[in-house]
Amino acid sequence: MIILRRILYFIREAGQNIKSSLLTNLVAVFTISLALTIFSFFVIFFVNMGNVLDTFGAQVQVITYLKDDLMPEGISSVKEKIVGFKEVESVNHVSKERAIQTFRYELKGQKGILDGLGANPLPASFEINLKKPFRNSSGVNALVARLKGLDGIDDIQYGQEWVDRFSAFLNFFKASGFIVGLFLFIATIFIISNTIRLTVYARKDEIEIMRLVGATETFIRVPFFIEGLLEGLSGAVLALGIIYAGKYILLNNVPASFASLINIPFSASDFMLILLSSGAVIGLFGSFVSLGRFLRQE
Repeated sequence: MIILRRILYFIREAGQNIKSSLLTNLVAVFTISLALTIFSFFVIFFVNMGNVLDTFGAQVQVITYLKDDLMPEGISSVKEKIVGFKEVESVNHVSKERAIQTFRYELKGQKGILDGLGANPLPASFEINLKKPFRNSSGVNALVARLKGLDGIDDIQYGQEWVDRFSAFLNFFKASGFIVGLFLFIATIFIISNTIRLTVYARKDEIEIMRLVGATETFIRVPFFIEGLLEGLSGAVLALGIIYAGKYILLNNVPASFASLINIPFSASDFMLILLSSGAVIGLFGSFVSLGRFLRQE
């Protein structure tokens, strides 16, 4: 019963503190919402851009051309070995007949070029798709090194220059995204903690009086923690509204090709839970840091 009374007292005190410094608390709420909105838009863009790059990465393919004298049993044996490589996701066998049919189709109006052709000059091949972790320069090179050790393979083609450029860009994108994301996160924490600090200093005299009459550190801190929690949750709710409104406006004013970059890559419930939890944690952390600084100075 005593614990319940204390909890109710702390909640009541937090409510009174918010009312007495309404403008300062509103500034804190809007600051939290703005910081969460900016950070969320960055995360949404970064994740969606990563998905787009994964789509391009799926096009990383290694083609192995087989020797003409390789028998069906040999072809099956080579395929079985390739499928067993850790880098390989799937292997598609393209026979000599299918290769010439595809070539004829791609020529379309110029099929006459092949009229005087005798035997089919195109070799059979394997089109090899790589698993996601290996769709980069090192992964492709490791697979090519394995393939060169197999009998029955005449030549290997994989567009080394394109793979190297794509791998370099992917690494740059990940590194720059991490750096920018870390900077935004630190800036968000710094801005919010300093904004909440204003609410602490606004009641400097009140805190001093409480300490003079013998109030414990916990008794002083808890209402501020509850206040920070409420500010964080309020800022998160406002950020949710801004994000979904911004998404709606952007989707109706950007080309369809860019729509995937502003799609929220999480379920609505997960996204709400993540943002509300982030707001609550940031509000509590900001109160903890700000109040700690203030009490240490006293």
